[in-house]
Amino acid sequence: FKSDSSNLPQTMRTVRVHRHGPAEVMALEQIPVPHPGPGELLVKVSVSGVNYADVGQRKGAMGGPPPQGAGGPPAGMSAGGPSAGMQPPGMPTGGPPVGGASGPQSGPPISAPKGQGPHAVELPYTPGFEVVGTVLALGEGVSGFEIGQRVAAVLEEGGYAEYALTPFEKTYPVPEDLSDEQATLMLVQGLTAYGVLFDAARVQPGEWVLVQAAAGGVGTLALQLAKTAGARVIGTAGSEAKLERIRALGADLALNYSNPGWEAAALEATGGVGVNVLCESVGGTAAQAALSVMAQFGRVVMFGGASGQMVNPGAMMSGMMMKGLSFTGFNPWQRPEKAAGNAAKVAEAILNGQVMPQIQSFALEQVVQAHEALENRQSLGKIVLTTGVH
Repeated sequence: FKSDSSNLPQTMRTVRVHRHGPAEVMALEQIPVPHPGPGELLVKVSVSGVNYADVGQRKGAMGGPPPQGAGGPPAGMSAGGPSAGMQPPGMPTGGPPVGGASGPQSGPPISAPKGQGPHAVELPYTPGFEVVGTVLALGEGVSGFEIGQRVAAVLEEGGYAEYALTPFEKTYPVPEDLSDEQATLMLVQGLTAYGVLFDAARVQPGEWVLVQAAAGGVGTLALQLAKTAGARVIGTAGSEAKLERIRALGADLALNYSNPGWEAAALEATGGVGVNVLCESVGGTAAQAALSVMAQFGRVVMFGGASGQMVNPGAMMSGMMMKGLSFTGFNPWQRPEKAAGNAAKVAEAILNGQVMPQIQSFALEQVVQAHEALENRQSLGKIVLTTGVH
């Protein structure tokens, strides 16, 4: 491989997990810096993205939701943070999506046998699906990147570290004027929000879009990106502080999903017609409530199950038969050829001021606190870890 030998260290700090369990099972260790194999880049990591799938993986859920009773949100509700991209176990994803939180629900739970599923890992392991940093070395067959170039990348694991190996097909150049923290929004959550709206839902100017968990990582991006398309947006969240954040980001209406009758308020805002597009990331009873405010021939894009449940099949069938609703599933790796372009479009929206990044930063050694903030629904927007490596 090709490398900048003057900057290639021998060891690095990394977060390691030796057993599944609470946040405290994560600890910093010193391990050798890996060398890139064919098709890989070695990246000096500045920022690592934190996603709810990291939490499920750490607890041994292998890509499903954390076990019930493990600090999840109320029934049917989001963890107030990233919830996009969670697939039923065994569904091929081609890349790590974002996981969801648990909550007591009726209906079949999402679960995965131990050692199976899209996020299965072998212990010990280093968590982390997203990194932003500088290229230090290029593996055999890698082209289109240069040593010293700033990049953002999605990887299978290993992101909570000072150095990480990234697959070249999921590594993207970072625009010069974008900060490292902002560049994390180009990755899983940005790719999900952009793809849900423009590839799957094909949102049009003037349409009403309902974004669930709108104060979370995907939600804050989807809300703002929908506004760039000329859509009118209803965002839901579970606290007044989050509703204030949603309003500040441009939502036409912000509703607390725990208040009885929020559906009536949503319908009233649309003049009784209903919403044209539902960005569905929660599942369970929350999804069923959202389906009740859909317009005729509305489009539902399902990309998560933050409640621990998927959309009820009976409610889906009823929506199709009674309202002509269409249901589409989405994850960013269904059309991997679009990922680089979509990541660039998210970056462009940030740089031109159409999207205001919502980012909460923790140092690498604060990884336990970062996970606890996500699990306890204290996060607003994207959570990142900074390594302090320059």
